[in-house]
Amino acid sequence: MASSGLGNVHGWRQLTSALAGDTGYYTLALTQPTAPVSKPRGAGYGSFTVDAKGVLRITGKLADGVTLTSASFVGVDGQVLLHQAVAVTDTILGELLISPSAVITGNLTWSRAVQKPAERLDQPGFAALDVTCFGGRYTKPLYL
Repeated sequence: MASSGLGNVHGWRQLTSALAGDTGYYTLALTQPTAPVSKPRGAGYGSFTVDAKGVLRITGKLADGVTLTSASFVGVDGQVLLHQAVAVTDTILGELLISPSAVITGNLTWSRAVQKPAERLDQPGFAALDVTCFGGRYTKPLYL
């Protein structure tokens, strides 16, 4: 039996060079405002540098210490796709937005498949958790 479903898909194109205001080093927090007790709790973090072509590689840690890595680019309106699928375990995906004032906001979805008994984290897995992102461009303090 075939299943039919509807969903929204949107995308953006990569620019040949970054918008002047987007280049630089950014840091962000990954929080879970409503994580139940049976799911990973706490906050994760990430950082990335937007180069002159608008390309970036996000690195960081999820709330339970799992490594986060994703490569992307900045769209014409400051959009950044974050997507990581780790083999058969974690999936985290969503859209970040870099505002003209270099503030990062975004919403991600994080889930984990059921794992083998020998695995270290959340063996039963978990369904989609909402993750809220916020951060901005790092500015070196004047006194350093």
